[in-house]
Amino acid sequence: MKKVILTTFLLCIVLSFLSCSKMNDNSSQESNEDRFSDGESMSTEEKQMIENMNSQTEAALNKETDDNYKNKITASYSEKDFFGSVLYQFYSPLASFHYYLYSVEDLFPAECIRRTSDNTLYSMYRTTEGGLVYLYFEKIYSQWVLHHSVYVKKSLEQSDFQDLRLGDTIEDVEKIDPVAGVVKKYTTFPWTVHLLRDGIIKITYTINDNGIYIISEIQRDDNFELNLDNVVHDYTILPQDYIQ
Repeated sequence: MKKVILTTFLLCIVLSFLSCSKMNDNSSQESNEDRFSDGESMSTEEKQMIENMNSQTEAALNKETDDNYKNKITASYSEKDFFGSVLYQFYSPLASFHYYLYSVEDLFPAECIRRTSDNTLYSMYRTTEGGLVYLYFEKIYSQWVLHHSVYVKKSLEQSDFQDLRLGDTIEDVEKIDPVAGVVKKYTTFPWTVHLLRDGIIKITYTINDNGIYIISEIQRDDNFELNLDNVVHDYTILPQDYIQ
């Protein structure tokens, strides 16, 4: 597993570097695209790397389906595996590292993919602890980039959170949604995201000197969108894909 992650990391660094170059220099973007389109300047290793990336991406895209996810998803992975890699990743154009569809395919081969537009899709996975992982991808510079993600363990609505107040703790949130406890267990993130049947909620915490997570902000959106660092993250899924 460590070898796969290291290989994936190195591949992502190469592609992230190229993406950053494209954003910062239009002429560089054109030259890179020409270089990769004609293949004249690429080494044998680079050509093989690109072929493998494209092959893995195509293999994942071919797993698009309209079938019930319960009939498609057979594999399961631990919460620890997901939170140690792709979960709670958020896209930023300034980031030096991104996961891509092909690199996620190395770690967690897709079994159920939903295309939501020409440039957006999400994939679904089961955890051994009974939850569902949703990874949202967006097509950026011809590559499918992991844009954001969310973990769900329980079917909930906004009304389930109506009694939460600023100053409450993450343990109060965990009583409503067990995902909060999983986030605290495996990460140091001072926030939790909750995908609900009628919207999305992001809860931000202040961690005091005793390590207690205190709610400092509650964001709600009926349209399933969160604006994080001036980037819109759309958490919409198909009605049949909510956890049951």
